[in-house]
Amino acid sequence: MLSHVLFTATRELNLRVRARWGSVPPVVLVCWLLVLGCIATPVQAGFVEGRDAYAIGDYATAYAEFRDAAERGHAASQYHLGMMYYRSQGVKKDHAEAARWYRKAAEQGHVKAQYWIGVMYRRAWGVKRDYAEAVRWYRKAAERGHAGAQNSLGYMYRNEKGVARDEVEAAKWYRKAADQGHATGQLNLGMMYRFGRGVPENKVEAHKWFSLFLAQKPDSQQAWVLGELEQYMTQMEIVEAKERARNWRPSAGK
Repeated sequence: MLSHVLFTATRELNLRVRARWGSVPPVVLVCWLLVLGCIATPVQAGFVEGRDAYAIGDYATAYAEFRDAAERGHAASQYHLGMMYYRSQGVKKDHAEAARWYRKAAEQGHVKAQYWIGVMYRRAWGVKRDYAEAVRWYRKAAERGHAGAQNSLGYMYRNEKGVARDEVEAAKWYRKAADQGHATGQLNLGMMYRFGRGVPENKVEAHKWFSLFLAQKPDSQQAWVLGELEQYMTQMEIVEAKERARNWRPSAGK
């Protein structure tokens, strides 16, 4: 495991060094990374132990391991620690602490943490409500292909939260989420097609996306929209919409 870590880290560090200072002898890089490896490996091991404990519901052990690694700057541990504070797992619920750890992980580029700190700013959970900050973090996660953040960013554009209202942008981000199979993104995109918001009105496309949403959420209170829409469609349009839904496959993101 250590050899793999060192190989990966050597390659990444070498690229960064070349970009800034030019070539560095490989032996120097290896020496640097051997020192770093001695520091980083226990942190990674602690995270793995915390993750394994979390998986079996041993939250006390998970919390202790995540906390130790998080305080040493391990991004994934910071994210998991934030989630434990948010969910009250092994520790008292504390939105402020959750937001603090989410942000630390988000600032290191942890995509799920970027999404969740966006949620915290939007909902005013543990931080003062700040829609502009929510948009900033949603965008970081959305641009890296995180479907939940893409749907949330679409919502912000649709509802003028932290950005100027832009239904074309809203539809664009809803589509990215919907294409990955995000249920709420599919519902939202269906609504945009139903009423011609940000996209041309298209009942066939609306029906397709509503159908895909309901395939995941059959008990949703929004189930009525499909029946209501069919009242304004021809039988041929309904058949075509169902065919499109059957042939749809999720994308890989981005």
